[in-house]
Order: sequence, then structure tokens, then C-alpha cells
Amino acid sequence: MGGAGCYIAEKIGNAHNCEVVAINDSHSTLTDKKAHHKLNLNLENSNGRIPTPEQLVMAANSISSNFQQLIQHKQKVIIVVGLGGNTGTNVAPVLAKIAKEHNKSITIVATLPFDFESQRQAIADTALLKLKADFNNIIIHDHSAHNNSEKSLLISLEDYFAEVADQLAAEYEPHILFWG
Repeated sequence: MGGAGCYIAEKIGNAHNCEVVAINDSHSTLTDKKAHHKLNLNLENSNGRIPTPEQLVMAANSISSNFQQLIQHKQKVIIVVGLGGNTGTNVAPVLAKIAKEHNKSITIVATLPFDFESQRQAIADTALLKLKADFNNIIIHDHSAHNNSEKSLLISLEDYFAEVADQLAAEYEPHILFWG
């Protein structure tokens, strides 16, 4: 779900040979994804405007029937989301509740922002509290707690995210459906 979630879900899905559904706000953000399925929220940014949380919730509801079809024969849904951004933070709870309403076992794999992303940190904390109120099985990777080592300062951001995805893949055994 969203940029970070899609990236990590792809890595985890590839590591465990699981079905991956990539969900993001526009066609352009999904074109390079190697997911089995892609759900476009159809919120192409126009004039540089970022979709509002309300628009994202409406967009999540608009793809709910497609999402329901993808999960109908699945026992477990794993939601991979980077909290603190716009798309994942606002859409993940909506689709997680849809999966819960369809009696799916749900695991949420969430990443939290880096220390220098103070604005996103507050948004992520609020989103995480909301998710914890509705879901018990949440795996959290806090970038601010894990990127203070000397090694993390010497690698590229892409390599760092690849390592995070590998760590999360190792932490979680494969299940039926991953989506990002």
C-alpha cells in the first residue's frame, strides 16, 4: 500500500513466492511494480495537489469490490504499509477492515518514519494507534530505531530499504496473500 508498502511487499512476496497486490494512488506509481495484481486508486495528482485523506478513503472504498474479489478465496491477508505518508496511512485501515468483515486472518506489517521525518512521525503514531485498536497482529519496523548504526549511514537508501524488506521477510513466515 503506497510507495514504501509496495516496495517492501514485492520483496517479501518474491522471497516467499507469495501473491502480491500493489495498491497506489495513480497509474504512474504502479507501472514499474512486478506485483501479480495492481489496484489503482485513480487519484492522479493534478497541478501538484496531493489527495486529501478523505479522497483516499473514498478511493479505497471505490476499489473495495476488486479487493474483495482478490481476497475471496484467501484465508490470510497481509497488509504491508509505510505509515506516515499519505496513501498507505489512509487506505490501509479501510481495506484491512474490509478483509476483517470477510473473516480473513489479518497481519499488518508497518514501517514507521525516520527521525528526520518529524511531520510524518506524528501522522504515523496516530495511524498506528488506530490500527492497534482494530487489529492484534501487527509487525512494526521503526526506521528511527534501526538506522542509527554506522553501517546504515554507509549504504544507499535503496539498499537500506532492501535490507528492511529482507528482515521483515525473515521475521514473517509466508502466507497466502501479500499486498502493498
